[in-house]
Amino acid sequence: MSTPPAAPRPVVLIARHGETTWNLERRMQGHRDLPLTPTGVAQAKLLADRLRTAGLARIVSSDLVRAAETARAVGAATGVAITHDPALREQDLGAWEGKTFADVATFDPETAARFRASDPDARPAGGETRAEMFARVWAALRVHAGSGSSGPLLAVAHGGVVQGLVY
Repeated sequence: MSTPPAAPRPVVLIARHGETTWNLERRMQGHRDLPLTPTGVAQAKLLADRLRTAGLARIVSSDLVRAAETARAVGAATGVAITHDPALREQDLGAWEGKTFADVATFDPETAARFRASDPDARPAGGETRAEMFARVWAALRVHAGSGSSGPLLAVAHGGVVQGLVY
């Protein structure tokens, strides 16, 4: 008895949101809800121009404003509706949010060293581990890019999410 072929899955394109002031200041954003800078808005428009003829079937975005604004630019250029999914949020960095990595290394050196070494189980105080973030992101993408769904799909998320998906 042979196994039937799996239903095709769509191509998934992954984009990080445009620049924020905290990106410029090298502050850890996590779940903090920050808007794009004028440069970030321009970056979102460049992404939209690049994807205008990509034949996107769907756009799914983190619900945080920096990702949602980026997705909105692409949606406006392509006419594709956006689904917002909080499961695509950046890692919850708890007490680290708003701090620079140098700040964190001063008050939480052990966890900071583990975090820098990409330890998936390093937990910022009051936050989540990378392993927890990756689990929720992968679960969301399995749904959005499930067997038989149409594509291509654009997922607009955050730096930590993108790193987890491509490394």
